[in-house]
Amino acid sequence: MGLAASRTSNPPLQENCGDWLQLMQHHGLNTRLLDWTWSPLVALFFALDQHFSNPTTCCVYRLDPWEFNLKSSLAMSDMPRMPDKLRANDTVSDLIQGAFDSSTPDQDDCIALYPTEFHTRIAVQQGAFTIHGSKLPLESNPQTEGCLTKLVIHSCNVNDMRHQLNSLGIRRRMLFPDLDNLAKEMNYEFKAFAIDTELS
Repeated sequence: MGLAASRTSNPPLQENCGDWLQLMQHHGLNTRLLDWTWSPLVALFFALDQHFSNPTTCCVYRLDPWEFNLKSSLAMSDMPRMPDKLRANDTVSDLIQGAFDSSTPDQDDCIALYPTEFHTRIAVQQGAFTIHGSKLPLESNPQTEGCLTKLVIHSCNVNDMRHQLNSLGIRRRMLFPDLDNLAKEMNYEFKAFAIDTELS
């Protein structure tokens, strides 16, 4: 956390482990969090973006978070918010603590959470999370029975769907509103324009 605080303009408080965990996830560090979005179009963007240069079959997962939480060992009837501080005798806090303390034993529980929208990316991507107590793959978790759906997108549809999302404004510079990702998108558009010009 000490190294990261000097590299972001608005770092979370040192004791705010929940926000640090979200920040780590959004910048590519391996965490116990799995990213979700409330928007099916944003989910589709991320599925297709993984196959940007070489279109292959990909998929989108749909999760019912309330049913998912109800099937946890806690039988939670709601979807809690990411806590700002760790609390004793709190399952979500225990799951977060396990991310920072290797001596914490794995748990079978997995909980869907609302984020704290302290980061612009979380807000614009309409983000949500599941937090996992072990390395058990989500599809292998019996907790997902009846509340997880896999939608397969065949490779022949990938490019057309990318163009359709682009026309709807679901594009990199909108979901990652920073200069680095604006530059990435401009480079892609320039390359695509150059190829079209050569073909014509």
